[in-house]
Order: sequence, then structure tokens, then C-alpha cells
Amino acid sequence: DKEGVFKEKLSLLEASPDTKGVLNGEDTYLCRLRNRKNIYWFGRNRDNDLYYRLKKREKAVSHFLIQDKHEVVLPIYREKFIVNAAAALLTASLLGYDLKKMAEKINDFDRFPSMRMEMQELNGYLVLNDAYNSNPYSLRESLKVLKYYKCPKIAIIGDMLELGRKSVYYHKNAAHSLRSGGFEWVVLTGRNSRHIQEELKNLGCKNTVFLESCEKIAGFIKKHSQRRNKLKKRYLLFLKGSRSMGLEKVIDYLK
Repeated sequence: DKEGVFKEKLSLLEASPDTKGVLNGEDTYLCRLRNRKNIYWFGRNRDNDLYYRLKKREKAVSHFLIQDKHEVVLPIYREKFIVNAAAALLTASLLGYDLKKMAEKINDFDRFPSMRMEMQELNGYLVLNDAYNSNPYSLRESLKVLKYYKCPKIAIIGDMLELGRKSVYYHKNAAHSLRSGGFEWVVLTGRNSRHIQEELKNLGCKNTVFLESCEKIAGFIKKHSQRRNKLKKRYLLFLKGSRSMGLEKVIDYLK
């Protein structure tokens, strides 16, 4: 659970008096360490060692100001990735690198690693592949991005693993976010995801289906989208699940 992860991460800071921590000043768990030495903070507020603010957001990019003077442009609409950039910038500055030059270097970054909010076009589908990993928070944040796409959407959701004793709770809770995602269909796979399907049905969502393999999921998508071909609308496919679920295989079967 979160407390277990927090304690394990904290042990890293206690391994040596010379260890420095670079932490998110907006994380409520981490902010319990505000009074500790050798910890440097990043976030939106000016009381952080490195602070940022959103300057403007366009269809495919977001512009931020670091320390109110260095512009960072990230090639994605999703604001949350500034957290990763800020962590990298603050770490680099602690290592003696020039902050301005590092901000300029980040602006050369043009694509995220595969299966991390990776967008691609495939045989008439628009695929948003975020299947590298999944947890309740990352699923909820990924779903926020989807609301900006107006085309018909199908969610392919696999298990969120390693959630401990509250696994059933977290999967059932995910159904509430998926219900408001505007999906024509929610396709589920994996033992734990049956709890999502059960809760979706309890919430009155009829367009949900459970399938046992990526091959069957691809077959379902092909069959369903063919019925809508006459409308000439392109589907967005959203893939999200823990790494061992291997949901990217759905893409291989669709090729």
C-alpha cells in the first residue's frame, strides 16, 4: 500500500547522511518530510526549490515557465508530465548543470517512450497506448486526457497488479472513472478486472465485455468497428494495464 511504499522509499534517504532527496512538493505523503534536511522540492508554489506554472496549452503541446523565466515545452496535452520534467531539472541543477541550458535541452524532446501515452495511427484506428503499467492514480490521470478526443472510443483495460489487500476495492473504484469516460465499449481482461465489469454493471453500464485474450479483444474490436464503417468515424482505442498483462499484443493482432 502507499504507506509501505513511503517507508521503503524513506529508507533510501536514511542510507547515508550525504543522500539528497528530490521530491514532489505537491504529494501529500511526501510533504510529511518538509522539515527534513537534504531534501529539495519541486512544484507549482514558489516555496519549492524549483517551481513551475502552466503558460499555455495547445492541442498537442503544453508550455510551462520554470522559475518564471525558463520556458519548457512538452509534446503532450497532459499537464502531469511536467512533474517528471521538473524532477529531472531540479536533479540536474543539484549536480551543477545550468538550469537554462537544461530547460532548452528538454525542448528538444519530441516523443515519449513506447507504451507511455504513446499515440499512433493503425489501420484506421487512433491508438493511445498507455499499457506499460497501471495503478489507480495513473489510470485516473490517463482518462482525463481522453475527454479532449471527440471520436468514438473503446477502452481496453487489464488488471492493476500488486495493489495488496485493497485490490478488489481499487478495481471496483476504477469502474466509476471508466463510466464517465465516454466509451462506447469497455473491454476488460484479467482476473481482477472482473471486479471492474461487475461494478460497471451495477452502475448501469451495459456496453462492457470480458474477454480472455488479446487475440479475442482484437477480434471484438474489428467486428464492432466494422458495423460503424458506414458512419466513417475513426475509433480511438485506449489501452491500459499492468506490464505483465501485455495489452500491446492487441495492437499486433490488429495489424
